[in-house]
Amino acid sequence: MRGGAIPLFWFNRMDARGPWDLEGSIRQHQAVMSWYGERDIPVELNEPHHWGMRDASDVVFVVSAYLAAYNARAFRVRDYIAQLMFNSPPGTSDAMDLAKMLAVLELIGPLSGPDFRICGRHAWGC
Repeated sequence: MRGGAIPLFWFNRMDARGPWDLEGSIRQHQAVMSWYGERDIPVELNEPHHWGMRDASDVVFVVSAYLAAYNARAFRVRDYIAQLMFNSPPGTSDAMDLAKMLAVLELIGPLSGPDFRICGRHAWGC
């Protein structure tokens, strides 16, 4: 079954790609997560990729990855696809990129359990 790719902070007035303010768009995206969760459809939050493409710091990238996974679990998503987009931003060394992804996995790993399975996209299959 195909899943949905959902942002958390994006597609609103903040980035001029949607009508909502930031809080309103977060609530809308949480409602979409809940809808997918109720139907047992896998969800990928593409949050860290959005920040990485905008040259955000590694800290923002990693924290946004945690917040994405935390929200997916809170809204009853069962199969979560962790987006591990390497080379985002471009120019990051391979070692730095790998360290960033390992930090993401270390932070989100404890969220997993019988009702919340984490799969890493671009790193390994589920």
